[in-house]
Amino acid sequence: MAYGVKIMGPGGVLRLDEDETFTRVVATVKKGASFSGTFSVPDFDDTKGLFHVSYFVNKFDIYTWTALADSANPMRDYRDHLVWNETSLPSLSWNNTTKVMSATPVSWPTGWSNENPSDYVVTFIHWG
Repeated sequence: MAYGVKIMGPGGVLRLDEDETFTRVVATVKKGASFSGTFSVPDFDDTKGLFHVSYFVNKFDIYTWTALADSANPMRDYRDHLVWNETSLPSLSWNNTTKVMSATPVSWPTGWSNENPSDYVVTFIHWG
């Protein structure tokens, strides 16, 4: 049985009457900027949803210009920062039959800087 949601506006005016299932996150997969290969998300179906790719916020040491492990805790005063590097994201290809995502990292042209490219997160979402 579906449980609905009703949102009322000013004066009791019905603004949203939703008796269907809302969106839900099927899986979240974090990959390094240099990851090349495949990974499986068996519960995801692209006919029922979509996937979204975003930069991952890293803990970053500004003095050594290196990313810190996710477990680095606590952060050290002004030395560490939460950063993401606005850069190109990888090429991704989803195969809905095999439920496998293929990833190819960014290919930087000769002479371009790829200093500290960001890791990324792929979020798989279903609706309804």
